[in-house]
Amino acid sequence: MFTKVRLRFDIKRDILLLLYRGGPKEIAFRQDEKWGIQMNNNIMICGENPELQLFLQTCILHDEHLKCFWFQINETPTAQVVSLVESSAFADNFVLEATAHPNWAELQLLLLGTPPKDYVEAEGKNAQRRWIQLVINQAMVNGFRGKICVVLPHDHLWVYSALRFSGLPANNVFGLGTMGFSETVARLLGERLDIGSDPIYANVIGTQDEAFIAWSRAQIAGNSVLGIVAQDNSLFGQANLDEITKDYQAKALQANKVVTVLCLQRICRALFFNHPILVPLTHEIEFAKQKIAISEPVVLSKQGVAVLTKLALSEEEMTQYIKVKQNVLAELENLRKQWIKVRFKMKISENFEYPLLPEWTTAEIITASEFYEAVEKVYTTGIEREEFLAKHKKFLQMEPAIMTQKQLDRDFEQASGLSIYQAVKLAKATTGKRVKFNEKG
Repeated sequence: MFTKVRLRFDIKRDILLLLYRGGPKEIAFRQDEKWGIQMNNNIMICGENPELQLFLQTCILHDEHLKCFWFQINETPTAQVVSLVESSAFADNFVLEATAHPNWAELQLLLLGTPPKDYVEAEGKNAQRRWIQLVINQAMVNGFRGKICVVLPHDHLWVYSALRFSGLPANNVFGLGTMGFSETVARLLGERLDIGSDPIYANVIGTQDEAFIAWSRAQIAGNSVLGIVAQDNSLFGQANLDEITKDYQAKALQANKVVTVLCLQRICRALFFNHPILVPLTHEIEFAKQKIAISEPVVLSKQGVAVLTKLALSEEEMTQYIKVKQNVLAELENLRKQWIKVRFKMKISENFEYPLLPEWTTAEIITASEFYEAVEKVYTTGIEREEFLAKHKKFLQMEPAIMTQKQLDRDFEQASGLSIYQAVKLAKATTGKRVKFNEKG
C-alpha cells in the first residue's frame, strides 16, 4: 500500500536531483501540518482589513514560504474566509488556516487589524479597543511571546495600547506608521528622475495623521537629494520637491491597499528571511519623560525594532518633529485619562490584564472580558443594574466552579485594585436602576 503525499520543490536543484536519480524515493523534503512541512515562519492574522486580505491573496499567488493562521472569533468562518483558505491549497509553500483556537505560543508574528463586521456591530464605538484587548489578552495568556505589527489607522495610539495590554518588550511591538508614505515618496522621486525606486532612500516622519518628509535625510544612490537640488539641475529642482510634498499623501491613500501589502512583504522578509531594513515604523520612544509612540526610522530585523541612537534632521525639521511629538503626547494623555482613574485612593495599572484561563474558548473570553469591564464601570461611570447582573449571570454560567471564580476575583483585584465580590454585592443590594460606588464608599 502506498501513502499519497504532496511533494514540494523549493528550488530547481531539487527538481534536477529528482530527474537525475530517476524518481522521488531519494528526495528528502520538508513536512508541515498541511503537507508535513516544518515551518517556523508562523503568522497570525487578527483582523479583516481589505489590506490584510490582499496580503493573503498575494502570499498565495507568490507562494510565499509562510504559514498563516487567520483568527476567527466565530467557530464558523465566513464565505470569504473559506474562499481564501481553499485557494491557498493551490500554493506549494504558503499555508493558510482559519482557526478559533490557535496555538499562540508557536506564533512569531501577529498582524493586528480591524475587527470583523459583526463584532463592530455588536460592540459599537469601542469595538476597535475591545478587539485589540481581546486578541492580546488571549494571546498573552496562552504563551504568545512573538512580535506584534499593528495594521491600523492612527497606529500611534494602538501601538501604545498594545504595549500596555501585552507587557511585551518595546522592540517587539510596532506599526506600519509612515512606511507607506515613505515608499510612495521614493516611487515619486523615481518617476521624476526616470529611475527605479531601489536606489532611493526617503523618510516620512511623524504619524499617519501628521507627517512630513525629512528631505534632509533623503538620498539617491548615496547622494543627498538636497545636494542634487542645490546643483540647479534643470532636470530636477525645488519645484519637483514641492510637487512631491504636495501630492505624496493623496497618492499613498489612492494606492493604500497595494502599498500596505508591499510594506508587509518587506517586514516579513526582515523578520523571517534575514533581510534587515531601515524604514520608518511606529514604535515607542521617550519624550518629555513620557512614553509615546511615533513613526521614525528604525532598523527592523529578526530581533525586532532597533532604534537609531540619533535622528539627524535639519533645524526646521526638528522643530516640526517636536511639534508632532507634543501633539502625540497630548493625545496619549487623553487616552491615559480614560484608563487611569482614582478608585478609592487606588489606581488601575496601565499594564493590567484581565485574568483569563487558557482553556477558555474565544466566546468564553469575550464573556469574561465583558463582565470584567462591567465591574470596572461599577467603580467608575456606573452601569445599568439589570445589565450588570445579566453579565454576571452569563459569567457564572460560563465558569460555574466556585473555587475558580474566587481565584479569578483575587487575580482581578490584585491586577486592578477592584473587587468583583464587592461589585456584585453592591449590585444585589441596590434598589435603583444603576449601580455605582460613590467615592465615600
